[in-house]
Amino acid sequence: KISVLPNKIGNCGALRHFSISHNALRSLPASIKDFKRLLNFDLSHNHLTILPAEVGMLPLLEYIEVSGNPIESPPPEFLSKGTYTISLYLRRIREMKETGYLTLNNSKLTNIPRDVLSYDAVKSLDLSHNEIAELPTEIGNLRFLVTLDLNVNLLHSLPDSIGHCFSLCDLYLTRNKLTSLPMAIHKLTNLTTLELDLDVVTNPPSVVCMKGGKECVRYFNAINEAFAKGIARLQNF
Repeated sequence: KISVLPNKIGNCGALRHFSISHNALRSLPASIKDFKRLLNFDLSHNHLTILPAEVGMLPLLEYIEVSGNPIESPPPEFLSKGTYTISLYLRRIREMKETGYLTLNNSKLTNIPRDVLSYDAVKSLDLSHNEIAELPTEIGNLRFLVTLDLNVNLLHSLPDSIGHCFSLCDLYLTRNKLTSLPMAIHKLTNLTTLELDLDVVTNPPSVVCMKGGKECVRYFNAINEAFAKGIARLQNF
């Protein structure tokens, strides 16, 4: 069985149909981007876990078959919708790595794709209008993230690792199931915009939340200092 495609496979740029099913491929070479005339691509029943961004660069691709592979990327929410959506996802991931911006809103995602969590240079991430119930601790790897939009999801809480997103300026969390924020928010010293459901979130109090991100950071700093010193100084909130 074939376990590796040589990089020279890209020289077959005139291919219209390519089937390499029921083999032992674990990856695809970057040169597949040169299949400029490819219409049908059958990769079924191999050992692929990732479809590379180059697949999204095939301009004429009409059908790709990937069943029988343990694919983790693209995530199942995109894989299940067929060739166009798979290609769209891969193009967006490629654009993220070029620009630092990624939009995956209205995608029925239940988790943040690993492509995103493993790319720590992302600056803006729109995951609004999905079905994400939990943020992984790896969210803290995104230390250059400036804007994070999680409006309209199913979040019950945020992990403490959110405090490692030191560049975060804008955080959108409306229409989730949050009732409080973690103490780690006090580490987000650049936070300016923080949008929450003021009638649901009780910590910080709504009177603090309505004043914006900086005031929430100041509030949690005061709480943190109170714990450290064994006293409470929450005047002026």
